[in-house]
Amino acid sequence: MSDRTRWRIVVAVGTVACAEPLASAPAAGDIGTSHAALIDGPAVVADPEVTVSLTFDDTDVEQRDAAGVLDAHGLPGTFYVNSPRLHQGSAGRGAWLTVDDVRSLQARGHEIGGHTLSHPNLTSLPEAEQRLQISGDRRELLRLGLDARSLAYPNGDVEAGLDPAEGPSLPEVVEEAGYGSARDTNGFSLRRCGAGPETLPPQNDYRLRSTRSVNNRPPSNDGLALPPDTADTLLGWMDHAASCGGGYLPLIFHQLRPDCSGDDSPTYCFELPEFDRLAEALATGERCFDAGDGERCYRVAVATVSAALGDTALPEAPEVFALRNPSLERTLGSGSTECLQRRQGSQGTAQFARLTGVARSGEASEHMEIPAPYVSSAELVVPRDFGTCAHFTSVGASYDLALHYRADPDEPAPMLRFIVHRLTTDYRWVQFSVGARFVAATPGSWVRSGFSTGAVPDGTLALSFGLRLESVGGVSVDDFEIAPGTGG
Repeated sequence: MSDRTRWRIVVAVGTVACAEPLASAPAAGDIGTSHAALIDGPAVVADPEVTVSLTFDDTDVEQRDAAGVLDAHGLPGTFYVNSPRLHQGSAGRGAWLTVDDVRSLQARGHEIGGHTLSHPNLTSLPEAEQRLQISGDRRELLRLGLDARSLAYPNGDVEAGLDPAEGPSLPEVVEEAGYGSARDTNGFSLRRCGAGPETLPPQNDYRLRSTRSVNNRPPSNDGLALPPDTADTLLGWMDHAASCGGGYLPLIFHQLRPDCSGDDSPTYCFELPEFDRLAEALATGERCFDAGDGERCYRVAVATVSAALGDTALPEAPEVFALRNPSLERTLGSGSTECLQRRQGSQGTAQFARLTGVARSGEASEHMEIPAPYVSSAELVVPRDFGTCAHFTSVGASYDLALHYRADPDEPAPMLRFIVHRLTTDYRWVQFSVGARFVAATPGSWVRSGFSTGAVPDGTLALSFGLRLESVGGVSVDDFEIAPGTGG
């Protein structure tokens, strides 16, 4: 290696002012990353090492092919998945990885991490829903036999800071869910060393810093789109990390396809031939690059996120007794209420509406009305989906369920019924329990209606519940609740 120089730091604080070549390389364990966050300019470090984690977000089925590339090169990956999407994929409902897919990935040495139930912006949610999204997802992954040790924040959404008086921070919520780490995005700069790369051990296990997602490129200064990322782009990020003294670089992938040039290609698409070229380079364990003043070389290690940080025993995830959007305040892009389903038969004549200004709490409620003559019933329920809104259950447990209703004033009181359905492990929604038919109480006033389930039978994944209107008349619903069963 006559034209390759190994370097050691002489000045480690501020911009490196002086460095000299080493007569021999240091021991293999001397990674030399402890000063990276203190250095503004390129740091010349003896035998630097860049540890890379290849991470994949969002449960996309195309990641099967990426895993095949990794297997061919003997490299591990970390796949951050959403448990409801796994069930959707297993049921043939959407282009998602399946439960069998991720079990196979884990058996082949890849890591499976969590990515929340529905991929929300977590910082916009109340604490109870943050816990539901994070712990509810991990709990289901563990139930499926997946060793979920690390979380990826959806969209890299984690608050910069939080007054303790306002409640726990997201990293604290993640830790309390039993995770050992959580990955951010955009945590360090690709242009200078002062803001990264991440160190090993990290500054904060629950705010692992990375760079932007692959092909999430900002526009150029003139507003034009930049060329897509390639293997050389990502290798350049590694070279930058090495020039900063080495460190830890999680790479974030989403969709991977043989060709990303089509009009239907998603924004974050990365081409599989480029991914294969990257994997081939990583598998060598060493990389050299032109630093402008000569060739520099560094060691390359590839590890899953949890292996890079060091595996430790982790607790189980607690069941969180909460629902998404229980007070019906949030809407989807379509204008429909988030996590509320309107249902009636094909011959039904019910009219549904989202009401603002009529609510038990907040500003909104949902309303259904059946005009005369009565043809068939109508329902307002927690959606019967694959766990995005429906509540993942514990077999053998019972639940106390409730909602609040308001029968239309100045009208005859309608007939109502509390209904509960369960999602089976073969992905069928079946009736679990129904309450007795009753006459709505005190029209014009909000009334709480509760129902206690029996023990959840084997073969159950999730529960949905709500109110059925079984006569002419109208009723509004609001404020859904779930709690552990008390047997009352």
